[in-house]
Amino acid sequence: MALRVLSLPIAFVTLACAPLGVTALRRHGCHNGAHKKAHLQCLVPSRVQKPPPAADAKGDIRTASPGCDRRRDLTDYMSTTALPLNRTLWEWQGTRYQFLPNRSDFERALRPAGYDGARLRLRKFMLKLVAGEAVSVSVLGGSMTHGGPEIDNRPWPLAFEEHARSLGHNLMVHNLAKSATGSEYAVSHLLESPMLRSADLIIIDTSINDWADWFRGDGRGSKGGSTDSYDLLVQELIGFPHSPAV
Repeated sequence: MALRVLSLPIAFVTLACAPLGVTALRRHGCHNGAHKKAHLQCLVPSRVQKPPPAADAKGDIRTASPGCDRRRDLTDYMSTTALPLNRTLWEWQGTRYQFLPNRSDFERALRPAGYDGARLRLRKFMLKLVAGEAVSVSVLGGSMTHGGPEIDNRPWPLAFEEHARSLGHNLMVHNLAKSATGSEYAVSHLLESPMLRSADLIIIDTSINDWADWFRGDGRGSKGGSTDSYDLLVQELIGFPHSPAV
């Protein structure tokens, strides 16, 4: 049975790197003091705090800080500035080709898509990120993910890391992508990679090359090896002992 998990939502880049400024926190009901540090404490759960932040029936995270009963939901992220991943690359074709996150991207990123643990794993990663802990991200993909001269040697994984660090997050991105490869290459060559096995978040960006492989052969879209490889890849990744977000 094919497993459907949280695939790369471009929106996630915004979720992971959303600015945590005082204005945004005030706007959404965090009134635990005027100083920026107090507002951040209102958002970031204490490392010694028990029990951990609870979640309501809708999956919204409720902070446990005294005097701050606020929830993080879709509006928290929609009010922040999105990271324009491909703005300079696509602006000559018009705004509609810039591939910026829209509301449906956020909605998909905030709900489970395939198995119950998807949202829990992503939540664990996000809480670790905003708490200031070191987090590691590994990216699998093809040429667009790997980057090259055609995109000014600045692929989106690098832009992701630079933007996150500019916001003060202790995040490192390992770009394991390779041109002209898809899920089959990742299954065959990358499952034992230390950078992959230690990642807190694993982003799979193989859809373009997997799609090309899927239509290879009789030209009618009959199921090929790429779908089986993708299923196997996802099963292996979510089976890692440290339960990374995928």
